[in-house]
Amino acid sequence: MSNIAIQTVSLSKQYRIGAGKLGYRTIGDTLSTGFRRLIHRSGTAEVAERNPIIWALDDVSITCRSGTITAIIGRNGSGKTTLLKILAGITDPTRGFAELFGRPGALLEVGTGFHAELTGRENVYMNGAILGMTRREIDGKFDEIVAFAEVEPFIDTAVKYYSSGMYLRLAFSVASHLEPDILLIDEVLAVGDAEFQRKCIDRMSTFSRQGRTVLFVSHNLAAVQQLCTDGIVLDHGRLACSGTVTEALTTYARLRRDPDRSSDENSSLLQIHPLEIQPQGSRVFIGDPLVVRFTVTLGHALERTSLRLTLRTAGDEVIVYTAPDLFQQTRLIEPGTYSISVTIPPLWLKPGIYDMRVKAVAEQPGLEKIRAVSDPMAVQMEHPHLHHIDLPGYIVPNAQWDIRRSESDRGEGATMLCR
Repeated sequence: MSNIAIQTVSLSKQYRIGAGKLGYRTIGDTLSTGFRRLIHRSGTAEVAERNPIIWALDDVSITCRSGTITAIIGRNGSGKTTLLKILAGITDPTRGFAELFGRPGALLEVGTGFHAELTGRENVYMNGAILGMTRREIDGKFDEIVAFAEVEPFIDTAVKYYSSGMYLRLAFSVASHLEPDILLIDEVLAVGDAEFQRKCIDRMSTFSRQGRTVLFVSHNLAAVQQLCTDGIVLDHGRLACSGTVTEALTTYARLRRDPDRSSDENSSLLQIHPLEIQPQGSRVFIGDPLVVRFTVTLGHALERTSLRLTLRTAGDEVIVYTAPDLFQQTRLIEPGTYSISVTIPPLWLKPGIYDMRVKAVAEQPGLEKIRAVSDPMAVQMEHPHLHHIDLPGYIVPNAQWDIRRSESDRGEGATMLCR
């Protein structure tokens, strides 16, 4: 257990949509509730029907190791923020339990733990006290906190006058510099500019190297890929994957649904069967060509059928696009199953995880266009020497460098520094 920082067992959280608030009720609350019941003649069954129950989390069991940066990813409404709020002690679970082995610090919303009427300086001390720090400890970190947040000229101004970016920078700086054992971070980093996001990523990397644990919720898959070692995928409140960040991104790619995916009524007309990469599978070595194989089934004769293959970054940016001229020029394709092979030359992409998919668009005589999209396939690009995924750009060519001393400075003979 000494290597475990966070553990949850059958964690579940239930909400009732549209349920009234609990706790202290005024005479006005009681009268208005009785009046609504009289008008709607609502019994207990009708109230339950109008306020259905949802499970924001449903039987989630995870384990996070100390010193790791774990991403929590999933579509909107999958339960990511609910999980963090339970771990931070803000919300109680309906079932199950969570254990944190160490002092947590949380940044769940812009300005969490800040008071709008207090100055930045006062909020640093108040927030630090909430996290369990002594005044002496805060004194020792204060200058570093303010410098990181870049709010020195405004530190004695009430934070209600801060921009959302200033608010965020100071809140993150306090949460990370007061050195909790476990740092819980929600999507709030999206508010910061690119330079501040880079500083946050560097800070969290340093945090992890010191043996502390980070749980990071984000829709920025590029940042997830760059920063995190492990990953957790939530889908409709349930645990879909818990493993390495590669496994998590692969699972998330399968869960994402393309808006152009064919509907059930068209599935018999046009289908794309699973992609297969040869010879290495989903792991591709940079500089090697790859062959993608799949099949397309046409249930009826279709006109002007086109195919296209894309390779996207983790942030869903298309960086490779290819389409065959043959299919685009064909006026009519007979029904049947077609085996298709696409040979892609060496791409020289930087190491990382990319998303591959094939899309088909066709027309049935007299009907609207029919579209089908393959299930996304995560492709892991690897390099025998380069392992960094935070390199700028996307292309890392095998360029030949030749570096020599210039003629005017060669002395007795030219010196070659690099070939």
